Amino acid sequence: MQVRSLVIEIRAMLAYAQLCLLLLLHAYVAACALSCYCLSKFMPGELKTQANFAPATRRTCTMAKSFDVAVVGAGLSAFHAVEVLAKSKKSVAYIHGFTFQEWAMAAAVFLNSPEEHVKWTSGDPEKWMVKKWTNVEYFLSPAETVNCDQKEITLMHKGPDAGKVINYKVLIVASGQNSPLLTPTAGMSLSERISEVRACGEALKQAKTVVFNGAGLVGLEMCGDFRARNGYGARVVLLTRSGKVLDSDFGDKAEKPDPKMVAKVTDILTNRFKIEIKEGAASGPESEQASLSPGTLKLDSGENLSFDVYIPCFSMGANTGFLKSSNSNFLGPRGGKLG
Repeated sequence: MQVRSLVIEIRAMLAYAQLCLLLLLHAYVAACALSCYCLSKFMPGELKTQANFAPATRRTCTMAKSFDVAVVGAGLSAFHAVEVLAKSKKSVAYIHGFTFQEWAMAAAVFLNSPEEHVKWTSGDPEKWMVKKWTNVEYFLSPAETVNCDQKEITLMHKGPDAGKVINYKVLIVASGQNSPLLTPTAGMSLSERISEVRACGEALKQAKTVVFNGAGLVGLEMCGDFRARNGYGARVVLLTRSGKVLDSDFGDKAEKPDPKMVAKVTDILTNRFKIEIKEGAASGPESEQASLSPGTLKLDSGENLSFDVYIPCFSMGANTGFLKSSNSNFLGPRGGKLG
């Protein structure tokens, strides 16, 4: 009970920061979607990208169809973009890409405690589709490729809308961050996701050494929920490039965390939760993939860090690997561009 109360204490301190970020994100997404709605002419090659929730009415379509706007994504940003567009007379293709809905913000809870997963997931699309959006068509297979030159989306050959082709005038990409394990991969079924979550929970339960790479909100919650679920028997390493917690870089205009809050969270992690906060970074491709079996992570310093379970908790850029264009720079250096 004491550990759980400490987890709650940390979350209470971070809740306000999370809420502010969400409100800013939702306001920004709504503004972007509204700008798409107001366009009287659709410019060739125009691309809109944003971040990441669910819902609309799905109709069966057997041939390639054309829409005024296509929205790709299954998170909050995609949902709110479609919500704004649904009030217009524009035809909208909502490419949700999954036959289930998962609340990603609870990932730290259910990855440590798989029995909690059912509370944050719905496998019945009829319960989370918004049927009153009559100008919106819902697609439950993910986008495999988006040809931004031809304004054409090809869906993956998995799920109820497998292989369908969608043409668009304006594209909104709201597919979020690339977050292996923390979110389901494209084309994954609910049964596959349940198996993955259970495997993660069992691996964490058996682990003697766990490495969480990234000391932002996700990394902190993974540490706290791990201790609350599994106690103090395992060594837990929180890897941070700066040696400090809450060091996520949201740009020069973003407000930095309160130093007093950072100091208090650091004290709780190190002295109460017995978390090792380790300065270091790993830039190899293996650092971007979760591992539920023993291995070694090579840090940029040359040090080898052994683990039983390794979970990356840092941002790996925009989840836009399916976008194709003859212009290699159309997404910008960070993989996402706001048109």
